[in-house]
Amino acid sequence: MWFRKKEKIKRPLFRRIINYFIYSGVGVIVLMLAVFGFTQTSSFRNWLNETITEQVNSSTSGTLSIERIDGTIFTSLIMNNTLYELESDTLFFAEKIEVKTSPLKILFKIVYFRKVEIENANIAFLKDENGELNISRIVPPSDEPEDTTESAFSWKIQVADLQLNNVDFKLQSYKYKNSSGFYDHPNMDDFRLKDLNLELSAFADIGGSEYELYLRYCNVKTNLNGFTLYKLAGNFVYFDDKAGATDINLITARSNISLSAAISDFPVFRNEELELSKAPLRIDLAATDFHFDDLSTFISGTNLLNGPVTTHLSASGTLDDLKIEKLKAEIGETNFELEGSIQRILAGADMYINTRFSNFSVNQDDITSLLPSIGIPTYKDYGRLKFDSLFFRGKPLAFNAGFGLTTEKGFVSSLLAMDLRGEDIFYDGKISTKNLNLFPVIGMQTKLNSLGSFKGIGFSPSTLTTNFKFSATSSSIGKDFFDIVKIETTGENGIINSSINFNSSESSGALVTNFNFTMEETTSYEFDIQLTGFDVRD
Repeated sequence: MWFRKKEKIKRPLFRRIINYFIYSGVGVIVLMLAVFGFTQTSSFRNWLNETITEQVNSSTSGTLSIERIDGTIFTSLIMNNTLYELESDTLFFAEKIEVKTSPLKILFKIVYFRKVEIENANIAFLKDENGELNISRIVPPSDEPEDTTESAFSWKIQVADLQLNNVDFKLQSYKYKNSSGFYDHPNMDDFRLKDLNLELSAFADIGGSEYELYLRYCNVKTNLNGFTLYKLAGNFVYFDDKAGATDINLITARSNISLSAAISDFPVFRNEELELSKAPLRIDLAATDFHFDDLSTFISGTNLLNGPVTTHLSASGTLDDLKIEKLKAEIGETNFELEGSIQRILAGADMYINTRFSNFSVNQDDITSLLPSIGIPTYKDYGRLKFDSLFFRGKPLAFNAGFGLTTEKGFVSSLLAMDLRGEDIFYDGKISTKNLNLFPVIGMQTKLNSLGSFKGIGFSPSTLTTNFKFSATSSSIGKDFFDIVKIETTGENGIINSSINFNSSESSGALVTNFNFTMEETTSYEFDIQLTGFDVRD
C-alpha cells in the first residue's frame, strides 16, 4: 500500500492544444525579441550596410557607399553620408537619410512610413548631346523579354511625414556641368534649384484610384533672375474620377496667389476616353499681389506686361461652357469687374467669348506702366477714363464689341463688328461723340457732337468695298462754330467717291472728290470745291 504507484493523470486534448499554442507563442516572442535585440547591434547595422551596398553595386552601373547606418529597421533607420556615383559623376549625396516605419501596418497591406527625411543633399542629373539623362543608364539593359502582363496592385502606400531639408538639384547638359549662370527664363540645359525645403504627407491606393497629397510647405531658390519661391502649400486629392486642389498658396519674391480648383469626370488613371472639354470644374483664385514679371519668367510671350495686379476670379462649368461668375482686377488705380462666359475653350479660333465689363475706371499712367514696351501715349488732360459700358461677344477672329467712354473732356461711344477670317477684313461700326475736345490729341480746341458709321470689306483702295458716313451738329473747331458738317465716302471696284458739306456761322462749303484706282500705273482724281463766305486770309 505504501509503495503503490501513482496513477498518471491523462490531460484532455483541448488542454494539450492550449499548451502547444502557449509554448509556440512564447517561442515566437522569444525569437522576435532575440531578432529585435540583434538588430540593435552594430554588427547587424554593419551587415545591413554591406548587404545594401553590395546589392545596389551588383545590380546597377554605379557605385553606392554609406558611411554609417544608425538605428533599427523596426523603428528608425538613419543612413549617414550616402553617396551614389555614376561614371565618375556624383548623382546623389545626402548627409542624412532617416526612415521611420511601422511594420505592423504590413498586416493590413499598407506600406507605412511614419517619417522620411533627406537632409543636406545634392542631386545632379546630366544629359548628353542627344538629351539622354545619366539616370537612364543606372540599370543595364536586360536580355530578358519585358513582362507586359497586367496585374492589380492591392497594397496601399502612406507617408505620414516626408521632409526634404536643404536639398540642391541640378539638371544640366555636360557643357553646363559646372555652370553658375542665372537666366531670365528657364534653361533646361542648366536648371538648378538651391536650398529646397519641403514637407508633405501622402497616401496612394493605386488599385482604388485614390491619391492624396498634403503639401505643408515648399521653398526654394532658383537660377532665374528675380524669381525665388518663398512658399508653396496646398492639398491635392484624386478619387475615382474626381480631382481637387484646395488652399493652394503660392508666395514668391513678388507675388502672393491663392487658388482652389476641382474637376470631375476626369478618369486619368483608368482606361477610358478622357473628354476634358465636358468635365465639370470650378476655379476660385485670389491674387492679392500678382506680378507679371513672374509670369514672364516662364512664358516669354508675356514680357510686354509689367508690374503688379490684384485679381479675384470665380468660374464654374466646363471647358465647353465656362461661366465667369466674377472677375475683379486692380492695377494701381485702375480697376474693373467682368462677368460672362467662354464656350469651346479648346476649339481655338472657334472659341466663343461673351463678356461684359463694369465699374471700369482707368488711370492712364497705370496702362503705360503695364505695357511699357508698346509706348501707349498718355493724355492726362482727359483725366480718369470711365467706361460706362464695354463688351466683347464672338470668336477671336469674328466678333462684336462696344464701349462708352466718359472723360473730363467729353464722351465717346462705339460699336464694332469685325470678321478677320477671310482674305479681306469685314468691318461694320458706329461711333458717336458728345462735347468731345480733341485738343490733347491734335493740339486744337474742339467741341464735337457727332454720329458716324462705317461698313466695308478690305482696306486696299483698288479692291475695297466701303461706305462711310459722318455728321456733326452744333460743333466747333478752333474758333469756328459749325451748324452741321457731313462727310460721306463710298468705294467699290477701285472707285472712291467722297463728299464734304459744312455750314458754319460765317461760311459754308462743299467738296466732292473722285479717285480712280483701276489703272495699274497711275491714279486719276477729280475735285469740285464750292465755298461761300470763306476768307483765305484767315
